Amino acid sequence: MTVQAWMARSSEGSAVSLKRGLDVLRAFQAQNVTLTHNELVARTGLPNSTLARFTYTLTRLGYLRREETTGGYQLGDKGAHPGRALMANLPVRKVAEPLMQELADRFNIAVALGGGDRDFMVYIVYCHGRDATPRRMRVGAMVPMARTAMGRAYLFGLPPARRAWHLGQIGEAAGEGADEQIVGIEKSIQELRQHGFCFLEGEYRREISSLAVPVIVDQGDVVLALNCAFAPHSLSVAHVRETLGPALANVAGEISNRMAELGLTFWDD
Repeated sequence: MTVQAWMARSSEGSAVSLKRGLDVLRAFQAQNVTLTHNELVARTGLPNSTLARFTYTLTRLGYLRREETTGGYQLGDKGAHPGRALMANLPVRKVAEPLMQELADRFNIAVALGGGDRDFMVYIVYCHGRDATPRRMRVGAMVPMARTAMGRAYLFGLPPARRAWHLGQIGEAAGEGADEQIVGIEKSIQELRQHGFCFLEGEYRREISSLAVPVIVDQGDVVLALNCAFAPHSLSVAHVRETLGPALANVAGEISNRMAELGLTFWDD
């Protein structure tokens, strides 16, 4: 039985059960992280008894595994990439990947394409140059929308109503830190208006600088974001702004144009 089939049979109703089950899997933002029961309660907002029922069944089905020494949970083989099969077949992946890899090789950087999920960004495509830093990300990885260049470029590309919804999700998740995060987002949006890209130096991870632009497909119905990441000081600020930024924007435009020329939609429906 798949996790979706089990959730559909739950007495709580398929829609609610699916959401809760995915919320549990989504709590693991990195593949190798270990979370205790209490940490999962805090991240998902589920009651203790409900969470216990979900972790038990997800473990039995192979989506989670439990560490014997700590009693904590990690993603199992099935849970590590619950959407990988879906994302592997997306038309935008096939269009974007060769363009992104060429850029990654040219500048020896990491390049990722992602979409928004509440207050996170999910990687759809990930490429890197031979000696690029970082190199350990993957398709399906999740990063905070508010604190990353990718997330801020995504917010910039959204229509006002959709942007407001995501900002509400960000504010709810951030709590008392929401105002500070909104200030950072507004600063990057202003930079995107002025230059067409936003540049963050070590804001999310100290050892990583990043640059991002929005990607618009399906005549504006679908918004994605394209980012590149590299070690601070590996590229001069002048080179980033004068060469890498325009090159990244060109790739974003080429992805959009090729999707339209080929008559492809994001879901290919």
